[in-house]
Amino acid sequence: MVMASAVASPSHLVAADTVGQQAIATERITDPQRAFNDANFHYEQRQYTLALERFLQIEQSGFSSGPLFLNTGLTYLNMQEPGRALFYFYRARGYSQTADRAQRAIEFVEETLQQQFAEPPVLATFTWFEWMQFRVGTDIPLLALIMLINLAALFWAGHWFLNRGKTAMRYLAYIAAGLAVVAGGVFVYNSANEGEWQRGMIVEPGFELREQPSEASDPVLVVYPGFRLLLHAESSAANGEWSFVHMSNGLQGWVKSDSLLLFP
Repeated sequence: MVMASAVASPSHLVAADTVGQQAIATERITDPQRAFNDANFHYEQRQYTLALERFLQIEQSGFSSGPLFLNTGLTYLNMQEPGRALFYFYRARGYSQTADRAQRAIEFVEETLQQQFAEPPVLATFTWFEWMQFRVGTDIPLLALIMLINLAALFWAGHWFLNRGKTAMRYLAYIAAGLAVVAGGVFVYNSANEGEWQRGMIVEPGFELREQPSEASDPVLVVYPGFRLLLHAESSAANGEWSFVHMSNGLQGWVKSDSLLLFP
């Protein structure tokens, strides 16, 4: 659902007095547009706690849009919570309506975080796995596999039954068959990992990556807001307050679950 309304512009990226984290109220939203306008009013009045509560109520009620996520991010930013702000800006970037403004906000927050923390670079292998698993998925390689198998069969049949271009048809059949093998490999690989990992981001400061799910375990790395990660769903579900993650810099271990948020 995309709710058309005035969205706070990037010019609002100005820090205001910090207030505490507001828990999501239990009220169920039935009129998202009215609630959205109400939240924007509170935002413009710098009543960030009330604005955030309203934005989160809308999301909790099952509604989503680029403006909703963008304004939620801006509210968190004004509440001096850059990690949570960055998380919602990434979500807003997925909507064409707010992609440009969200990208500018992301660049602003990431630059601010880099000035505060010495964040390690993102490994290419992490980016590659994230892209393969969450962008490519299984539907695209499966469709490509079916199409390429049919093309290979068509070209091979043409090689036998056409009088002209036999050599070209044969080579095209080989190429299509080779690409089908690649598509099949990608499909099998992504299917094997489907549902095993979830994308997330560290949103709270003051936490450490540990070797075991325990405060007594040796720390591996101090994790900062904005740190991207992949969470292992099965291991994390079995350990409640701890989550097993692969960090974007290649390290793996356990972090407190309340230090991160997961992308849908």
